[in-house]
Amino acid sequence: KYYGRIWYFSDITERKKAEKDFKILHQRHILATGAAKMGIWDYDVVNNILIWDDKMYEIFDVSKDKFIGAYEAWSSTVHPDDIPIAAAELEAAINGIKDFHTAFRILWPNGEIRHIEAHAYALRNEEGKTLRMIGVNWDITERQRAQDEIKVSELKYRSLIEQASDAILIANEAGALLDANTSASNLLGYSREEFLKMKIFDLIFK
Repeated sequence: KYYGRIWYFSDITERKKAEKDFKILHQRHILATGAAKMGIWDYDVVNNILIWDDKMYEIFDVSKDKFIGAYEAWSSTVHPDDIPIAAAELEAAINGIKDFHTAFRILWPNGEIRHIEAHAYALRNEEGKTLRMIGVNWDITERQRAQDEIKVSELKYRSLIEQASDAILIANEAGALLDANTSASNLLGYSREEFLKMKIFDLIFK
């Protein structure tokens, strides 16, 4: 006997729109990263498949023949001390708690430590489950080194002026005080915090 057919319909408009938006975003990433020397990665969260572009191999100093194309391929390059934070950031992004925007260190095969910054966007289904993530990485080692050198210089500078027996006040062109040592505080009776709210003229004309 023929009992007819049963048809099932499902509205996939939102899913198609999300996929279209994701493709547009991907294309924009390619254009932007090409100029900024960023590496692009595409992570299939469901099947644990990780795809890198050529720049990613260069940034991580990994050869294509040794890349296993999974989450473990990335985590194996991360500095051991940074794995817990980096992994937690990725997990939070996958679970929709926050966007993936983090920095971590990696280890090159020769033992050299490099600093990486990462951004990523997630593609989710109608239920909010993350299916894929696409992101960018870039090497910020030189920037990090410059920041570290500035910090070291600042510490040396602070040490020198603190050791001086003379009162030292530093002001900008507008006369606003930028720094003061302990000798200045002892001589004039103001704390460093109070000095930083003043201008040099406040002291000259008192």
